[in-house]
Amino acid sequence: MRIDDMLVSMSDMALKKFLKSSLVTASVNTLVGGIAGLAAKIPRLELTEKIKQQAVEEGLYHFVREESVADQIIESQHLRPSSKSASYGRETVFMFCGAPSIDNYAKNLTDNNALNKNNLWENQYNPYINPTGVATAIKFIPTMKDLQNYTCRALTDSAMMYEGYCILPENAVQKLKMVPDLVRDEDGNPLPNENGEYSLRFREAKEEELSADGKTYNAKQDYLDYMTEKGIEYGYLNKDGTQRAKVIAKTVAAIDSLRMETDEAKTNFFQNGQEVVNNLIESLRGVFSFKPVIGKSAEETLEDFSFKGKNPYRDKKFALTVAKFQAEQGLSQLDLNDVLTDFTQSKDGEFFEKKFGQISNDITRKGIHGKEHSNRVALTAMMIARNEGLFENDNDNRIKEILSSAAMYHDIGRILDNGPHARSSARKISKMDLTYTDGTPFPEEDKKMVMALAEAHEGKPDKIEKMIKKYNIQNPENIEVLRKLNSVVRDADALDRVRIDTKFPNYKVNLNPNFLVNNTSKRLINAAYQLEFLTKKVPNIKNILSFGKDKMDGQERLEKDAQEFNDRVVLENVPELKIDAKKLEEPDKSVDRDRDD
Repeated sequence: MRIDDMLVSMSDMALKKFLKSSLVTASVNTLVGGIAGLAAKIPRLELTEKIKQQAVEEGLYHFVREESVADQIIESQHLRPSSKSASYGRETVFMFCGAPSIDNYAKNLTDNNALNKNNLWENQYNPYINPTGVATAIKFIPTMKDLQNYTCRALTDSAMMYEGYCILPENAVQKLKMVPDLVRDEDGNPLPNENGEYSLRFREAKEEELSADGKTYNAKQDYLDYMTEKGIEYGYLNKDGTQRAKVIAKTVAAIDSLRMETDEAKTNFFQNGQEVVNNLIESLRGVFSFKPVIGKSAEETLEDFSFKGKNPYRDKKFALTVAKFQAEQGLSQLDLNDVLTDFTQSKDGEFFEKKFGQISNDITRKGIHGKEHSNRVALTAMMIARNEGLFENDNDNRIKEILSSAAMYHDIGRILDNGPHARSSARKISKMDLTYTDGTPFPEEDKKMVMALAEAHEGKPDKIEKMIKKYNIQNPENIEVLRKLNSVVRDADALDRVRIDTKFPNYKVNLNPNFLVNNTSKRLINAAYQLEFLTKKVPNIKNILSFGKDKMDGQERLEKDAQEFNDRVVLENVPELKIDAKKLEEPDKSVDRDRDD
């Protein structure tokens, strides 16, 4: 059957006319520009300073189809990523930076495949088809620290992207009703842009302008007139302003998405292009720069941390567990910058700095269970115990002595990275001369407690009960202390499993947050990733143990670093050179003066 015959057989004869006119004669420029705009969605670019500032000032918006979905998001405290196909390879959560323009909303969120109960095409989400439709969105305000984990399609539509499941800020999320409208000034008058054209953008709806069911709103006439004008221009409406057949409207929407891609790409290119190029140039300068770089402090190094290189929230099971901690138990994640500063500036931190200097050289093993691992476990254990209040009455530092020793020595008996080792660690500790920071030898009971903790860190959580019997710990207070410290050592050891992950075939995290016992431990999951990052960038843990103590500003630090550099290159005791002036006047016969070098 010929194509014309097929068209004639269709019930809506207007479709034949439309296909012969609008579809066949669609602008080549729009097609090419639209395809280019679609292709430009794939690259994930670093956020420019302008976009960061906009995100903090205006917030991030995540639109949803149904209001019930918004309620589920607020209850669960996380955003679920789109599929790999919709995310161009990696499952990603997409958000708008500020309230979106209507084109940006329409091309990203309209449902071009919706069928109503009469089996006719419709699109209730497209403002050009349904100009008074109300949308539902989740809004939250990120911090500059949060934005380190985001990327952006800065040259296409400024969509903000977070790979994996996005855990929302606690108590900082709200559900909003959003409506499309003209951009207006403070008096409510349409505000033309620099080209004299009006702009269309979503805004928060007022309660009094919504319909009873909340699905439409009472829009101003100037907006409706403008939308009619644009609807005719783009082909959604007939020339007299009446609605076109739904099947035609669907086809128009498909074609018009290319126009939207082109217009949005042009707008964002001119707004962000220069800054994106500048960022790329600066990145290249850093890669190809051969200038000596003065090492950053631990505080400055931690500012560079982000999850983009190693993102555990791509692991669904891991991410949902962390979200559950926050949603059901109110346990939001702590930032290492805060918890580490609190620890290092406390008396507990001062003690650990001394203790670390006393015993750190006993750990010589390298590798995944080596010295760096032991350092992190000990530091994490001390922070957990402090936040759990275990040091409140520890005036003689006895509990801190036992805990820090057990955490540092828990893997000292390891020979291989796999296999049982806890008993070997306990045996090795039994042969060591453990002393307090003041040089006093450990009492026998305290040494046994260290051995019990080292041997109990491997296996099931209740293994400590067997160790209490094995090492004949009879004092009820010591037994209770052992039980508490056992959960701390095991949690700290588990948290450092963040150093292990599997990228292929699917990203899997080795840490199972469900096994963590202490509430502080559940809040230090992100901090564990930060600590691993910090110890790799600042290998000397003594610098980390003085974290937050150095209050010098940037200029003072530069001057200090420059002075230290100058001090290192000062030449002392240089022998005096004795030169015969007469020899300088004589020509050097060994040089060919006629050769041009």
